[in-house]
Parts: sequence; C-alpha cells; structure tokens
Amino acid sequence: MFRGADPAGYVLLRAFRGDSTQPWRYLAWSGIRVGEGLAGVIDAAAGLAEAAAESGENIVFCPPMATFRDAAGAGVTNLCEGLVICVDCDKGRRREGLRRLEALLGPATLVVASGGITDDGEDKLRLYWRLQVPTRTAEEHALLNTAGQLAARPADADATSGPPNHPIRWAGSWHLKREPRLTRIVEQSENEVDLAWVSALRRGETGTKDDAEYHRGIGEAGPPTARIANRDEARGTSRGGWGRSVFSIGGAPVAASGEDPA
Repeated sequence: MFRGADPAGYVLLRAFRGDSTQPWRYLAWSGIRVGEGLAGVIDAAAGLAEAAAESGENIVFCPPMATFRDAAGAGVTNLCEGLVICVDCDKGRRREGLRRLEALLGPATLVVASGGITDDGEDKLRLYWRLQVPTRTAEEHALLNTAGQLAARPADADATSGPPNHPIRWAGSWHLKREPRLTRIVEQSENEVDLAWVSALRRGETGTKDDAEYHRGIGEAGPPTARIANRDEARGTSRGGWGRSVFSIGGAPVAASGEDPA
C-alpha cells in the first residue's frame, strides 16, 4: 500500500494494548524512511507484529496507513502523505456495503478480514482503496478525512477510521481479543482512485445515500476515477492461513514468518 509514497516520508510502526489506548513497548516503536527500501519496513513490521503475538497479551499492531515527515510522532501536523481511503465494515450487511462502494470506486485495492467476528459469525471487513496520488497538503489531508467519512455512509460503516493518521490493525498481524485470529487479505486488486471523486461527491454531483441513485448514476457508468475499469481483470485473491502472516506493503502480499498459537 506504500507504492508511490514519497521516499522522504516515514512509516511509523505502532502497537497498543487492546483494552486501552496505552502504548505497548514504546521503546520498540520505530520509524523507517520509505527511501531506505520497503524491505526494511517489512522486516521491522514483522518483528514488532511477532513480538505482539508472542506477548500473551491483547496487543494491537496498528501502524497508520500513511507516511510522516519524521519519526517523532504520528500526529496530523506531522503527516507527510495520506495513501488510502479506508472503510471499516464491521456491522450490518458488509458485502452489500462493499458492493455499493465498488460501484462508486471500482474494486477495492484490498479487502481485509480484520480478525473480528460479528454476532452472526461473519468476518468483519476493512476496505482499502489506494490513491493514485497521495495527499500532501493540509487541505488534501482534510479532503481524505472527508473521503473516509463519506465512503462509510453507503456501507453503514464505522467512520472513525477516516483520518489518514488513524492507527489500523495491519493484515498479517493477530487479532487477540478472544480466540487468536489472523488479520488477513481476502481480496485484492491493482485499482487506485483519484480524490476528485470526493470533490464531486461533496458538491452533490454524484450519488446520494439512496442505493437506487448510486446505480442509476455513477454506478451504471462505472467509477470515472478508477484506473482499472474491468472488475474481473482487476480482482485478485490472497488468503493467509494459521502460521503464515501476509503483509501487503507495495501492493503485492509479502510473506513473513509466524507461529500458530493453538
């Protein structure tokens, strides 16, 4: 997901206690400059994620899906680039929400089973659309934040994952609230979107919350900002299993070692 990120930006690795907002092993947190190579990001991410999984505690490995000006902090004032529109589908009709959003934006770049389970036993989903061009200015970051909030509406989703610097559990790490479950990529594509879609939606030029209008309007013509128009060509699938973690960094899944906790 860091494909196209500015080499000067930093990926900030973070982990928190799952029952609070308290940092976990703060001294083990790190910031890796994108220009040093994504292999270093992968190695450091796998190391911290594995340490969290082996701790015996409910620890959430959740670096922001963004880059920062330096390694000093992940606050919005230190944000370098926003990279993705992210939507949490953890309630209601998740697949229906995905269908509605893909009618607007094209195939999700990643569909991630977050590790959580709904009351009816289905996977909670987290959806990502990588931006064709990352956000770089305060105005663009604010627009990306708005994008996350607007995208949550048709999916009846949690809008709190909208801010680009928000911590998000990564695919390849473990969800440890109850029985350990791997956070895994279940679908992926090479589709990317343009934030011009958000500008149009804010002006009321495309779509409303009414599903019929989505499909009479932008849905029938196809998403104008999606780089790949054909769903079947764009869609790919990657499945992670017990004992094998999968990090998606540049776009393709990258395997990292892991242990089956059972």
